[in-house]
Amino acid sequence: MVAVLNENKQNNLNQNLRENSALLTAGFQLAAGVLIFFFIGYWLDGKFNTTPWLTVLLSMIGASASVYKFIRTALSVSEKTDKINR
Repeated sequence: MVAVLNENKQNNLNQNLRENSALLTAGFQLAAGVLIFFFIGYWLDGKFNTTPWLTVLLSMIGASASVYKFIRTALSVSEKTDKINR
């Protein structure tokens, strides 16, 4: 009986991790988007001698895109959770 209960708990844990895996990586995606665009802007500023304008511009674009992606991911997970809980 105890083995069956432990197996059910493990199955529930695995299911929760699968359902929420997008949220577990969202923070890293948010930071990576900003950093990638920042370094591209920094490199372009050095190449075209436009310091700091391209760094600032591309950092803002990266931040905006990352936040947009984060919100879409959160809404998607929320919709899936709502469907499951109905």
